[in-house]
Amino acid sequence: MSRQDPDFQELFKVTADFAEDMPRNGDSALLYARLIGALAHKEDLRHFDRSAVARVIEHSARMVSDAE
Repeated sequence: MSRQDPDFQELFKVTADFAEDMPRNGDSALLYARLIGALAHKEDLRHFDRSAVARVIEHSARMVSDAE
């Protein structure tokens, strides 16, 4: 990307690497639930109950076509 835009290195000084997949386990579900809660808090929305969070996780897995 930096070869295509001469200002890229100046504007984006931190290199970040994101994983393309995430294991579906208790730890990742807890982190996802915390993210949902943080976003609800930030946007001043009502918080989801446990079953709603579980549905979001299930829906997310279906959206990426990999339930595992």
